[in-house]
Amino acid sequence: DAATRLMARSDDELLQRPLADVIPIQRKDGGDLVAAAREQERVTLDGSLDTPSGPRSMVGTAVALRQRGALFGVVVALRDLTDLLAARRQLEFAERLSSLGTMAAGTAHELNNPLSVVLANLELAIDESMEGDVRRYLSEARDAAQRVVRIVSDLRLLSQPQLETVRHFDPREPLLRALNFTRSLWRQCAAVELHLQPTPLVLGSSTRITQVLVNLIT
Repeated sequence: DAATRLMARSDDELLQRPLADVIPIQRKDGGDLVAAAREQERVTLDGSLDTPSGPRSMVGTAVALRQRGALFGVVVALRDLTDLLAARRQLEFAERLSSLGTMAAGTAHELNNPLSVVLANLELAIDESMEGDVRRYLSEARDAAQRVVRIVSDLRLLSQPQLETVRHFDPREPLLRALNFTRSLWRQCAAVELHLQPTPLVLGSSTRITQVLVNLIT
């Protein structure tokens, strides 16, 4: 039953057929399963099985059956590790994301202090500057520094969503934040035009909505 379900074939299609046709396993060493079992009596299996739904990662054992020294069959016991390996990869990916989030939060914290000094000095310089190009240049520098502050703040929240509590927020905020985060990915190949109208506040997590939008964009 397991073989018919795995290979999507009936019993009649599987019976009296060569093992290589019934279970087309690609061993990592490239060897033939039946020949290896005939020579070694017992063979450990580790390879890929081509099925109608796609390749599956398999481990198992093949044992040669003999009667009075003559080989009359091979018994194969398999275990499908495909889902287990996929879950392991997802766990490893989640762990890497967690480490990255910790690093991002630490970086954001370290950037906050020098950015505050830069902004304070720019504000002071703008207040004391005369009209003209110098004041305009300082204003542009201040606007750029404020943008960096917003990015750092958003990065800190995005890397540690548990810091944000459920609150009422403008649903346009996560969209703008997601576009800001992913700007380097789309600005060379796409143009974004925003026509946002005032909307009622919604209750939820702005950071988690931002994460969803970032995933959709990337």
